[in-house]
Amino acid sequence: MTIRHTASLAALVATPVLGLVLAAPTPEPVQQLPGLSGSGGLAAPTPCPNKIRFEPVVTYEVSGTTFAGPLYQHLTVYNNGHALFARKTTFTDPVVEAVQVTPADVAQLRDDLAATGAFGLCDLPPQGADIPLTTITVFSGGTDARSHTFSFFFSAGGQAAAKQV
Repeated sequence: MTIRHTASLAALVATPVLGLVLAAPTPEPVQQLPGLSGSGGLAAPTPCPNKIRFEPVVTYEVSGTTFAGPLYQHLTVYNNGHALFARKTTFTDPVVEAVQVTPADVAQLRDDLAATGAFGLCDLPPQGADIPLTTITVFSGGTDARSHTFSFFFSAGGQAAAKQV
């Protein structure tokens, strides 16, 4: 396994399967997780003070088996600018890379994802063989923030736009 600290985000995401371009975080209002209501439901959670600024902004994962063999890629970008990328394929040694990006990079990433509609995109049904599953989870920010996940084998429309961010 190879573990590297990469000095730039461009070097981190310079991979043919993963085309992320990141830019700066604008703080978004924190959306609290709703409690369940009704008979036997849970009360709304009490918001926690955010004493450690280290929450994910986005996770991007590609996983599955292709005719060439298994493929696994994972990227998580955090609100403090930390980004971590891991990749494992049949033909390469496992790689883990970490970079620190600017607050402006994180804000731009969040803005770009919002512009694609990523906070409301739905799963797409399978449309072919030999295509790994891509799963993107976007987070609205903060300790008790909401998240939204969507998956697809073949991207189209908003899913394709979000994948390009």
